[in-house]
Amino acid sequence: MEELPVLFEDCEKYNSPHYFGGPICGSDAKTYSNIFYLNCVNYKSDNDEVTPEHRGYCPETGHSNVCPWSPLYRPICASNNVTYQNLEAMYCAANETSEVLTMIKNEPCEMRDPCEPRSSKPDEKVCTSVGKTFPNADIVRCLRQYHSDIHILHSGGCTVKDVWDIHKSRDKICHLAKEHYEWNPICASDNKMCANPFVFICYRPLANAKFSDKCQSNLQKSCKIAAEIDAGIHPTNDTDICVCGRDGITYTSEHHLNCAKIKDRHLYKLHSGRCTPKDSPCFHNTQPLDSNEVCGSDGVTYATPNALYCITRTKDKGLHYMHDGPCAIKLRHSSK
Repeated sequence: MEELPVLFEDCEKYNSPHYFGGPICGSDAKTYSNIFYLNCVNYKSDNDEVTPEHRGYCPETGHSNVCPWSPLYRPICASNNVTYQNLEAMYCAANETSEVLTMIKNEPCEMRDPCEPRSSKPDEKVCTSVGKTFPNADIVRCLRQYHSDIHILHSGGCTVKDVWDIHKSRDKICHLAKEHYEWNPICASDNKMCANPFVFICYRPLANAKFSDKCQSNLQKSCKIAAEIDAGIHPTNDTDICVCGRDGITYTSEHHLNCAKIKDRHLYKLHSGRCTPKDSPCFHNTQPLDSNEVCGSDGVTYATPNALYCITRTKDKGLHYMHDGPCAIKLRHSSK
């Protein structure tokens, strides 16, 4: 086959047990990551061809072939007093360590009060259904204990359009501008900055909103260059070659990836050049919970950002990141 030299140029890119059906036990009593990797090794080798004996690890490895995986965040507390993202993650950890683990309770070992103050990073901001921007999703979860209607609209600060759509009255917005403070800067068309959309709408009625961030920020510059590249009016250079993102998507340039971070704080560059099958976000996460669960746009909480990316790539192309932590995006009414 003419395509084999190209297809099997680098076997290592297929060397993962999470691709092409998983581990294969070969006739040489060695375990290979998957059937495609075995075929590649055979193609490269001058030795006798290794044939597949059966799926799964060879018995000599002492490795259990039963390692279920779930992308969903369903935290449980195990007998070793460790919280796992879900029951499947506990089973995988037990397989790897040969430790006997059982579930003690169907919740984290230690419950953290969302109302307890904590420091926030600038990119943790969330826009809420009341038109206000909060430093992180925990604050919204805290408020939901007392205000059942509030929910998160999207990650990042509320835009000028968000505030207009929710409040629909400049008089009301001006009233809020005088009594409500939030640092959610808006860059106006004249390159002057307002502290938040309320101030912009109330005190800059003749200006247009140029960008939802500080004027001349690195983020604004990246988005501007990305738009110019798309329009064919920006001269490309070595820094504008395509890059592979953590989500397994190839971005036209690093500027495009940086601009995409507006909607997903967990994105980062894996490497320059196009993504390969080895860059797929679909992998088994067997590590203990590390406060990295995220909410998807479908209202489902996923165990990790990569779990969400995996479902996006394989099941639901429209699925995207909403905010960190358990979901607080759907309107729920209290039964009290």
